[in-house]
Amino acid sequence: MMTAYVYIKSEPQLWTVGFYRPDGKWEPESDHAKQSDAAERTAWLNDGLPISVAALLTACKTAVSQITGGSEYPEFFEDNEETLVILKRAISRAE
Repeated sequence: MMTAYVYIKSEPQLWTVGFYRPDGKWEPESDHAKQSDAAERTAWLNDGLPISVAALLTACKTAVSQITGGSEYPEFFEDNEETLVILKRAISRAE
């Protein structure tokens, strides 16, 4: 299985490129001051191919699970039911 690199906004003015290991641990690869640089690096690491939406949603689900200690839908979504509904639909489509 190919490693799918993604980038995240890790700080207000910092974008970090990396990937999620199968166990859910984030592995950073590089940091960038501009989002466009992070996107370019991510595309290059993914052999010039954009990451699929399904792969991105799987990575998000893994990250949410890790952050919340295994809770499928954490408390911070409870205040915004619309966001929770969208998240559930997106995850179910990606599976």
